[in-house]
Amino acid sequence: MKIEFNFEFGIYNGSMSVTINQGEHKLFESINNTQKNLTAIIDLTSPGTLTIQLDGKNNNVDTNVDSRGNIVADKYVQLQKLIVGRVPVSNANLYNLCCYTTITGTQVNDTYWGWNGKVCINFDHINPVLWHAHNNPKHVIG
Repeated sequence: MKIEFNFEFGIYNGSMSVTINQGEHKLFESINNTQKNLTAIIDLTSPGTLTIQLDGKNNNVDTNVDSRGNIVADKYVQLQKLIVGRVPVSNANLYNLCCYTTITGTQVNDTYWGWNGKVCINFDHINPVLWHAHNNPKHVIG
């Protein structure tokens, strides 16, 4: 089953690294990325959980804040789009699928990742039709 991740990078003092693993198997890695947008295509051959490992953020220097407290530049990764078997996952379902755990243990469902941590997405079916049916309970696809 083909899975396509479309990432946006906030590049400030470099970029965060992204590694996608299934268990102990590394499926994709981006280190020292200089592109604002990056696509990772994974060919998943067995069911399981994909872990997106996020590293390289120093919270003391990798966010630029102006005198009013507004963030003017930040190092981050955002999942813009997830396509499973050539069918995009809706934004509402995308948030629910992405369980983001920061290195401090805070867990949120979000696609904007501005801290080191990991995101787990369950792919319990490698048939894209079954996966979409299972993960879109209201049959909202796309």
